[in-house]
Amino acid sequence: MSLYLLVMRGRDGVPDEVRYHDRPLRVGEAVDVNGKLWLVAEAEDTTGRLRDPSGASITARYVCQRQ
Repeated sequence: MSLYLLVMRGRDGVPDEVRYHDRPLRVGEAVDVNGKLWLVAEAEDTTGRLRDPSGASITARYVCQRQ
């Protein structure tokens, strides 16, 4: 199973929020997280470089901004 890390950028002093996603995304694509739309602003292949707390490999990291 592949894991995809979403980093939702906070605004005006609100901290970033991190979640996992179940499918790959593209820059410019919108993703719904708990009823809020986020736009993928950056994508990075992290295969073999990032792991979640359980030790599973994270395939890609996406930085998202509120739409």
